[in-house]
Amino acid sequence: MADTMARTDQVAALEARVAALEVRLAALERGGGTPRRPSGSGSGSGGGSASAGELDASGWTVPYEVSELEVAETWIEVHEVSARPQLQRLIRQVVEHEGPVTEKLALDRVRRAWGLKRAGGRVQEAFDQAVRQLVARSLVERDADALATPGTTLEVVRVPSADEATRRGADEVPLIELALALARVAAASRGAVPVDDLTMQVARLFGWTRRGGAIQERLDAALAIAVERGDVLLDGANARPGPA
Repeated sequence: MADTMARTDQVAALEARVAALEVRLAALERGGGTPRRPSGSGSGSGGGSASAGELDASGWTVPYEVSELEVAETWIEVHEVSARPQLQRLIRQVVEHEGPVTEKLALDRVRRAWGLKRAGGRVQEAFDQAVRQLVARSLVERDADALATPGTTLEVVRVPSADEATRRGADEVPLIELALALARVAAASRGAVPVDDLTMQVARLFGWTRRGGAIQERLDAALAIAVERGDVLLDGANARPGPA
């Protein structure tokens, strides 16, 4: 009888904990305590205004802008040598407009502009070769997993607007941009914040309502960069902003 009562108490305690977690998850999905304000330069195109208690990211976020590319000779196969100048031009346009931009997203922009449904092996190889040549000529530079215009520094976080085309997946946001977002959110917290809450708020900035394995891996990798640069300090399970 005593064992039965003990098990009953344990089940009740577990049920109470599950219920509490469900309440917290529901609050998070409603946006409570998480950033929902992708904002720009006063135009309001980045989203709605933040309510009381939410993170005010208006000073360091802007709406993401998608580059518009035009291919002059789409009848030429991307992998052909004669297409190389046009391929490099398109890559440079994407980098100049959207940089830092992941190579994955840059390839996707070029593929779509060329009217291709997918990037096969030959297309990927031609793209990689074009990028290597641009980097060798110092026309484009690599920063972690991103391509950028040489001499430029990312100072704002680009967040999605009402335009669905501005939404980026976790593997389409450069690690250096995720690291910047983590540092900004940590600074806005003005004190210790649980790492789990920190990554959740950054995920919300980019419109990710779930942190699956791939998203969490990207956030963890970006956090490692932010810590290495001294922009975020870790204290056990908590994070603090680095020295200003």
